[in-house]
Amino acid sequence: MKTEVKNYADSLFEKALMDSVKQLQEERANYLTQTAQRRVASSLLSGPEIQALAMQHVRHVERSMAARLESYQQAFTEANQIPSDQDLATILSEAQRVREQQAKNSAASVRNFIASRGSSHLPPEAMASSINQIMNDSGHGRDRVLREWKIWRDKTRLSKPAASSLSGSAHDSLVAMNLARGHGMKSAFISYSWDDDPHREWVRRLAERLRADGGMSQSIDGRQSPGINSLQSWRGPSATTNLL
Repeated sequence: MKTEVKNYADSLFEKALMDSVKQLQEERANYLTQTAQRRVASSLLSGPEIQALAMQHVRHVERSMAARLESYQQAFTEANQIPSDQDLATILSEAQRVREQQAKNSAASVRNFIASRGSSHLPPEAMASSINQIMNDSGHGRDRVLREWKIWRDKTRLSKPAASSLSGSAHDSLVAMNLARGHGMKSAFISYSWDDDPHREWVRRLAERLRADGGMSQSIDGRQSPGINSLQSWRGPSATTNLL
């Protein structure tokens, strides 16, 4: 991953994270104002109120994970770059680390807030249950981010150059391209396994694409195969292919 793309994505994420923290603080303040109006005298938090506060943190954790993914998507798009498979794996790992870190921070925040409002009246398991809720419930957000990541991964694979995907085809024993400069034209040598007619047709179309889209002359492995009487038909009337 290019350093410029990484730095830009980090800057975008930092801003989004601060915006989410601000939203979390506003949600808490508004909720506490509403609950205070319903109380008679006590300032102690009830179990349902603690759960509501925990859910605010769950939403913050989910926003943070989504922001990490979206920051990279925006950075790669604006840089006109396509992430590699390694880049995508790194991005997914970072989104997971964001979840773990923000869930840990949120748990500490909820714990401290409950303690500041008095927690002796609560059952021993109340605080632990609320803290566990943050990690468990944020799993739904993790699943949504994972789905979005998979869509992005598959989309980028569609956008990659055809030669990259063709080189990984199980039908090819070899696609070797020699970019020699001969008479101002690039040349390519294509050797393959001659499995069947569809495979031979696929190679013929590849040669035509290289010639039409890339201005290349091609040399195709001309090993005869049963059922092929003439390799001249592979080239077409305008081909510059040399058959070896």
